[in-house]
Formats: sequence, C-alpha cells, structure tokens
Amino acid sequence: AFPTLTRLAAEGRRSEAYATLATAVRRMLVLALAAQVVFTCAGPEIARVIYGGRISAGQHAEIGTALAIFSISLWAWAAHTVVARGFYAIGNTWYPTLLGTALVPLAFPLYVLLRARFGAVGLASASSIAITAYVLALMVALRKRYPGGVDRYLGFFARMVPAVAGSIGAGWLARAQLAPHLTALPALGRGIVYG
Repeated sequence: AFPTLTRLAAEGRRSEAYATLATAVRRMLVLALAAQVVFTCAGPEIARVIYGGRISAGQHAEIGTALAIFSISLWAWAAHTVVARGFYAIGNTWYPTLLGTALVPLAFPLYVLLRARFGAVGLASASSIAITAYVLALMVALRKRYPGGVDRYLGFFARMVPAVAGSIGAGWLARAQLAPHLTALPALGRGIVYG
C-alpha cells in the first residue's frame, strides 16, 4: 500500500490515500486478531512445544498467561508500522518517532510498577498498554492530517471484538476438552524444533 499511498498523497488526493491506508490496516488486523485467538487459547501448549519438560507445568501456564496478555496488543504491534507509513507518505517522517520517544518516559513507571506487582505477566500488561496508547495516539494524529478520509475503524472493531471474544471462548472450551490428550506435545515439539 505504501507506493500507492505516497502517489495519492503527492497528487493531493489525501482522502483516497487515507482510505487506502485504512483498508490495508483493517486487512492486516484480521490476521493479527486471528493470531491473538491462537496465542490466547494455546499459550501453555505453545510453551510445552518449545520448552518441553525443561520447565514446570506452572511455568508453562505462566508463559501462556503472559502470551495471552501480550497478544491483546498484537493488533497495535501489527498496525503501528502501517499507520506510521501514513505519515511518511506526506513527508512527515519524524512525528511517529517523536511521539514514541515522548511516550517512553511515561510508560517506564508503568513497566516498573506492573513488573514489581505481577512479574512477567505485569511486563506483558505494561507492553500491551504502552503500544496500544502509542498506536491510538498515532491513529488520531494521522486522521487529522488526512482531511475527508474515512477509516471505518469503529465498525470494524465493533464486529471483530465480539468475534475474537467468541473465538477465544470456543478455543478455551476446545482446549479443556483436548487437554487430557495433549500429553504428547513436549515430545512432538522437540521433534519439530530439534529435527
């Protein structure tokens, strides 16, 4: 989308450029939200595949919880590079960097506090909060630079959030039913990872 976005912005067709960017963001978010469902539902099993018996079941569960919380912000991690290109297309390369830099000192106490209180899960929470705040601020600022552009993000999220929540619920139910049959995962994981 970036070459098209740059061309449209150079031609003064900013509303079309913004619509192109928003379409690219929404399509990419479908994949990010699908990945969120997988990571949220299968976090402990993913840890078992990677670490096998080298860590305890409790550690697998903690990794799974941290992965689930971290994955809440997958949409933001995926979107920020695309949204930043909206600034680059109009020759404003510094704004995303300056905004991110300004948010770092604001986020640092959050990382310290949540890490001290909740450990690895707290770090995952702080990361999710920080990147979400950054991307939301970036999206609001970008919208102001593309007058007349339509993004349809609210409708998109109004449909996707219930779909993701329902998928996570279904995934947890399936996981509960399959859990007794997943004892072979560590051996399978070692075979995949180590050949």
